[in-house]
Amino acid sequence: MGKLKLGLQLADKAVRAPSQSLTPRAVDVSVAQVNSPTREPKSARPTGKRLVKEAVQVLCGGWKRLWPRLWIILAAAGVGMLLVLIASDADNSLLNRLRFADGDGTPKRVAAFISDHADLMLAVPLSLLIWGAGVLSGRVRWRKVGLACLMATLMAGLVVNVFRATTGRPRPRAAQPYTEVKDGLYGPHPFASKFQSFPSGHTATSTATAVAIAAAVPIATIPCAVYAIVVGWSRMQLLMHHPTDVTVSLVIGLVCGLCFASTVPRAAIRLRRRKKK
Repeated sequence: MGKLKLGLQLADKAVRAPSQSLTPRAVDVSVAQVNSPTREPKSARPTGKRLVKEAVQVLCGGWKRLWPRLWIILAAAGVGMLLVLIASDADNSLLNRLRFADGDGTPKRVAAFISDHADLMLAVPLSLLIWGAGVLSGRVRWRKVGLACLMATLMAGLVVNVFRATTGRPRPRAAQPYTEVKDGLYGPHPFASKFQSFPSGHTATSTATAVAIAAAVPIATIPCAVYAIVVGWSRMQLLMHHPTDVTVSLVIGLVCGLCFASTVPRAAIRLRRRKKK
């Protein structure tokens, strides 16, 4: 009886031996290869539907991060307006210290060149260039960096224009000692550029561009920081904005840039979205 039982066990092993080469892992891989579509190569260009979906993802993702943080922008603007009302003389004194003497006009020409090539003049072409490179190379990350840069810049510009049109602070060259107008807040002046000093549009949009790129691509942090600071200086050198205007704009650009850069895959800094209760 024992020999018969041993023989049956050996026969059973012989029958099962050919199927042992198909391990569970091998079976799973084979099934996945059959059921899943072929992976798109990196060099393949995305479809129009895919591009629209990515743009919506960046826009909605950036806004969902920005909305619960708008209080930071409002707080910065509130502090800035308070300083305008109680310390405008100190603000103007600091402005004179930060400006270089015109002398032969070189500082003014340099500042004018920087201002003319900043703001949307640089942000829009740069954003489209990065996005276009992502489209041609098939890289989602590059496309979202370009979209984040563009949307952060436009959002910062929108926020700044709301404050500029309603606060009514005269630009440095439109106030004393250059004119008889005293520095202060004169209320809504949506169509009077000389009363749209607070805050600085060039500084806010340039900072948003720089922060969005630096947060997504950390290796570019130093040149991006230099760019944002230099643009802020150029606006003060040209007597277009006060130091408080530039400082508040830096905060606006920083918040907008970080919120939209957080939508980029593998971004160095990622802000969390507001959780639904």
